[in-house]
Amino acid sequence: MQKHLQTKRILQKLKIIFSIIAWCVLIYYIINYNNYDTLLQTLSQSIYNGWRWGLIAILLCPLNWYLEAKKWQTITKKLQPLTTKKAILSILNGIVVAFFTPNRIGEMPARCLDLEEGNRVRGLSLGIISSISQTLVIGLWGIPALILFIQILQNHKISLLFPILIILIILLTYCLLPSIINFFSKKKNTPSWFQYIQPIGELNGEELFKIMII
Repeated sequence: MQKHLQTKRILQKLKIIFSIIAWCVLIYYIINYNNYDTLLQTLSQSIYNGWRWGLIAILLCPLNWYLEAKKWQTITKKLQPLTTKKAILSILNGIVVAFFTPNRIGEMPARCLDLEEGNRVRGLSLGIISSISQTLVIGLWGIPALILFIQILQNHKISLLFPILIILIILLTYCLLPSIINFFSKKKNTPSWFQYIQPIGELNGEELFKIMII
């Protein structure tokens, strides 16, 4: 019990430290940004027609965080059930840490800080599913949109074969990964580290589909 309380205090201190670092990084970028003239000129030119879209994007941020929290709840349901409030806090923790880490690499570890001590590494493995599902959705919508943009506006034809192959490979990986992990976990000589990715194998088809559409 005492060890658990000590770990909780350490995590709370880490969250405070991460928040301070994030604010320091933000202030540093604001102070050292050298293109304010160009930025203000661009904003002044688009303020009449573009401010509505900017406002909509800002207003949609809480909705995006809520949907990410519901996805995280679904992913971690069998590992450790989370309340909606705790899931939202985990998402916000991830956003803060991702802000000052290269390529947002710290986002998923920060999300897992709110999981119990024995579940954090397993939670990281579930982050793989979250990343693949996000990449898949972006590919399913983004690649056709990009091709349409190039063909219509640039008047340049592109073969659909390569993009379709990429989407199919990602989709197959996403759908088959739990079965592959279950297959190897039944082997006698399975490495000890395999237990940390075992939660991926517990996801079924319905859960994978729900994760992808959220």
